[in-house]
Amino acid sequence: MSNMSDAKKNPAAQLWDQLEDVMAVMLGSPDPLQHMQPMSPNPEPAENAIWFYTRTDSDLARATGTGGPVHLCLISKDHDYHACLHGQLEVIHSRDHIERYWNSVVSAWYEGGKDDPALT
Repeated sequence: MSNMSDAKKNPAAQLWDQLEDVMAVMLGSPDPLQHMQPMSPNPEPAENAIWFYTRTDSDLARATGTGGPVHLCLISKDHDYHACLHGQLEVIHSRDHIERYWNSVVSAWYEGGKDDPALT
């Protein structure tokens, strides 16, 4: 459950905690012709980054190219915390991050596994 006192004292810490607890966020480019998409976040507070897997042929990857501005919306499991963020998306193929976050749910999306050419 979110706490207003925590939000006032350290909103960033509360955001990272909430990101750890959700299965999906909505992520999209600010282009009005593009829709937001559910994505599974992999938060890295130490890097001040949120990592995502996507396919190189996805609408989001095509819309942002090698990177660009994005919006992210988050609603907590208990529906008592809402956040809308904007930031920069970078397309990075990091083997370290692929290994770090890989799981059976992710593998279902990539026929070639961790070496799938469409994985980014």
